[in-house]
Amino acid sequence: MILVFLGVFLFFGFNIAFANILINEIMYAPTEGGAYEWMEVFNSGNTSVDINDWRFFNNKDDSSPLRLQKGSGVLGSGEYAIITNTSNWDSFSGMVFSSSQFSLPDDSLKYNTYKAISDSSKQIIDFVTYDTSLGGGKESGYSLSKISNSWLSGVATPGLKNISSSLHNDTTTNIDSIQNITETIINTKTSEIPKIKTKIKAEFYTFVGIPLDFDINTTGYSDEPLSYGKYFWNFGDGDSNETKASNTNKFTHTFFYEGEYVVTVQYFTNYYSIKPDAIDKITIKVVPADILISKVGDEKDFFVEIFNNTNYAVDFSGWALLSNEKSFILPKNTILESKKKIILSPKITNFNILDKDTLKLVNKQWETIFNYSSIVSILPTEISSKNTSKVNLSISKVSNNIIQSDLDNNFNNNTNLLQNVLDTDIPKNDLLASAVKSDVPTKDNLIYFIFILFIFLGIGASATYYIRNNNRKSVSIVNGDDFEILDE
Repeated sequence: MILVFLGVFLFFGFNIAFANILINEIMYAPTEGGAYEWMEVFNSGNTSVDINDWRFFNNKDDSSPLRLQKGSGVLGSGEYAIITNTSNWDSFSGMVFSSSQFSLPDDSLKYNTYKAISDSSKQIIDFVTYDTSLGGGKESGYSLSKISNSWLSGVATPGLKNISSSLHNDTTTNIDSIQNITETIINTKTSEIPKIKTKIKAEFYTFVGIPLDFDINTTGYSDEPLSYGKYFWNFGDGDSNETKASNTNKFTHTFFYEGEYVVTVQYFTNYYSIKPDAIDKITIKVVPADILISKVGDEKDFFVEIFNNTNYAVDFSGWALLSNEKSFILPKNTILESKKKIILSPKITNFNILDKDTLKLVNKQWETIFNYSSIVSILPTEISSKNTSKVNLSISKVSNNIIQSDLDNNFNNNTNLLQNVLDTDIPKNDLLASAVKSDVPTKDNLIYFIFILFIFLGIGASATYYIRNNNRKSVSIVNGDDFEILDE
């Protein structure tokens, strides 16, 4: 009785160690010929197993190492791998190994055929002894499949759940229905095959010169978080980064020019591996950071108005308003939609008119986004206070031209632009210093004045000469009447 039990036990190929890696399907008589023989192994456990250095036993005494032809060599939970003697598996998406001693005889009606797999130390992990009486006969097109712990004739399903060939013998079942059932099972199994997955977590847009937050989530075959291995990042702008995987994967990257950038990441379970186990990518749109302090109040109500002149919403969480004396950090989840403004009361910020000359807006990395003090420094100091709103409007109009420049070093380049707007929006009657109303003669007026003066002097001199000449004639006539010439 004991011998019968042992014989049955060995016949069906059970493994005493109950290993996770099992021989699951054998195609020993493919219709394409012996070059297309294959054997399938299956990871029935809950953890991944590296089988790169495992061996295939062609008989009880002779083995050769497995050579990885396709895949990573790490067999995840619920995954399949194929051992074969051919490289004609390009259409197969799973893992493929080859062995120099791989052979699956199909004439073993009288002689049992022993096949086994072992780990790198030649410890047998699973084995099977088969003959053609079990199923999958020569030229039948069926494989020898392990179904409910029994070896049966089955539909060839490399990399998928085994299907009994008995479905084909049911005369009441329509062939098309069988094909549909098979395709449904295959498609369902394909979609459920566990795999390592990595996902980039970032906004799909950002602003020029403002760091963008990146995070990544990587899970294993059982959706467990992975914190080992490494990542290789390519940001699409010429910059790249290689980091060790850890539970904290957050970092920032800054794009310096507008455009669209494809960011890719490769995840490697082995830090020294050259073939990635998972890949993800995302397209980031980078736009100009047209965000400004568009208006401020006066000494009675020194509010601060921030305007989002971009086409995207801006999260101001952690941004700040700064002056030489004070700072105000915008609270978490402060969202400003496109083309909208937010007005901050001095009762909240504690700013006053004395902060105006040094006021600026910075992001959460404390990098200057807009320097209001630089705009104030190029405004005419004689502008009357009643035109403050016009000045603020002028600042808003020219912001698109100066927001991208270094306001601390290049104000002279924008002075003419700002002045043109000020000349248009601010009435000249309100300017205390005006060339039009000045009493100081201009150069042209002086020339006209001298010309008129010469004319006036010429007329005066001519009149004087005429009067004096007439007076002389009158004196001569009078004197002639008073004297008489006498002859001697």
